[in-house]
Amino acid sequence: MTHNEATKLADLIEQMKRMLPAAYTAGAGQDADMQQIRAFVRERLQPNPKLAVTTADIWRVYAEDMDQRVDVMLPQNRFLRLLPAAMFADFGVRKSHRVQTISGAARGFLGVCFRTG
Repeated sequence: MTHNEATKLADLIEQMKRMLPAAYTAGAGQDADMQQIRAFVRERLQPNPKLAVTTADIWRVYAEDMDQRVDVMLPQNRFLRLLPAAMFADFGVRKSHRVQTISGAARGFLGVCFRTG
């Protein structure tokens, strides 16, 4: 590989890192936290193109679940920072500011809903 090709490859890698959600490029210290969030997402949410869920509702359900389990609950700011990467990884959805609620638009995810039953 020539120096020019190596430089181009390094530039492409940097561009990809900027395009991916921050949690994919974060250090290994977040791996356990990400696994916990992804397990919660897979267990409690499901794809549904006609529905949406707010990040506030996801946090509320997560906090209620952790109160009933022996798992260590993540701080809210860390959970909400890693959640978009988990939602993208499992459902291919990105965080939106257009989730409609009674009080107007909120942050959340379009195309997913909570599992029933």
